[in-house]
Amino acid sequence: MKHSPSTGIPFGLWLTFGRHWGLAGFWAGLTISVAFASAASGVALVRLVSHVATVTPRPERSNAKDGGRIGQAPDVGTIV
Repeated sequence: MKHSPSTGIPFGLWLTFGRHWGLAGFWAGLTISVAFASAASGVALVRLVSHVATVTPRPERSNAKDGGRIGQAPDVGTIV
């Protein structure tokens, strides 16, 4: 969800002139609009992420020859 000034500016103007909040109403409208867009984006992101897929171990890594050590150099012996 993308935040658009087309939602925050009218809301801010309504608070400014309709509710007689003055300049604080304009900034409150913009702030509330951005907070709502951020919350909606966060909810959408959580719904898209599959927690089961990110937690389930991959079988090709758990049965690896190196015992599942990923990113470590293999043991090559002692350097004389």
